[in-house]
Amino acid sequence: QAEMKAYKEIWENVYFLRVLTEVVRVVNGERYDWQLDMYKIGNNKSNHIRDKIIKKLDVCPKFKEAIKTAYRRQIRNAEAHSQFRKLHISRPLPC
Repeated sequence: QAEMKAYKEIWENVYFLRVLTEVVRVVNGERYDWQLDMYKIGNNKSNHIRDKIIKKLDVCPKFKEAIKTAYRRQIRNAEAHSQFRKLHISRPLPC
């Protein structure tokens, strides 16, 4: 549960995604987009991460691998589509 919360705080965080997107733009020789509005991507964060971040990191292969390791689309999608269940235990389980 703590892992899922930390995961969501990173990959659902619009500020983090904006900064990461801008870093990717700059390392690819593109201009910093001062008008970039991450709220426009709406529920397409997964596509944005894949297309605008991961796919454009070929110029930094080690960084690309780090991002690919940290971002697991299946985890995000499972939680977003309620396939991830939390166990609510009211009493300790016997050991």
